[in-house]
Amino acid sequence: MLEAAGGKLRIMTFAPEEVPFASQKKFSMVGVKGSIGHTCATAEETRLAIESGARRCTHLCNAMPAMHHRDPGPVGVLLLDERVRCEVILDGHHLSNDLVKLALKLKGAHGLIAVSDAMPLAGMGVSTGVFCGQEVCSDGHRATLVDGTLAGSVTLLPEALSRTEKELGLSGVELQAMGSLNAAEDIGLPRRGSIRTDYRADLVIHGADGVDAVLRGGLSVEDADGPRLPAVVQRVL
Repeated sequence: MLEAAGGKLRIMTFAPEEVPFASQKKFSMVGVKGSIGHTCATAEETRLAIESGARRCTHLCNAMPAMHHRDPGPVGVLLLDERVRCEVILDGHHLSNDLVKLALKLKGAHGLIAVSDAMPLAGMGVSTGVFCGQEVCSDGHRATLVDGTLAGSVTLLPEALSRTEKELGLSGVELQAMGSLNAAEDIGLPRRGSIRTDYRADLVIHGADGVDAVLRGGLSVEDADGPRLPAVVQRVL
């Protein structure tokens, strides 16, 4: 797998109970960040995985056993360990607002990475389709299998961050950290993920109706000669 990736593999999601600890330690040795996810690991197995080098959690709480007052399981251990950044799906369906608030209290905005978990029906309103060999139905807000099980999300990241800002009252600094900066730092991308004078201007500018402009290195992806920004954005800049 490492050879096939040609040195571009940055993150590997794994279940600690399925991967020998000796193999887990090799992830960080070859520059791959181990990310604990979709796991039924015990609390102790989760702790050992972190000691073996895992520093990230994929989709906090998703496909994991719930916390119990006598057994915190992987969720409790991941939330308590300051070395681990946790991905949170902020569509309002995968995690309750109270759980997100708990994660923020324990990890802080710097310890969380907002992800969409969006699947192909995102943005298509009421629709159905086949995803990973299973029929999926979407009501435009929530995607499920025929038995009602969540099947990814149909909420894109900008919408998820906007919802979180309104319902949890997060600041722009917190949203920027969770929405871009933490993810860039986590995979070792320097000078990205924040609007600062010494940072690369990789920006997605959102308006009321969706994406208004995309810049890579300060240049619009639509025009190699320079940015073509909406008038309202130019006035702000």
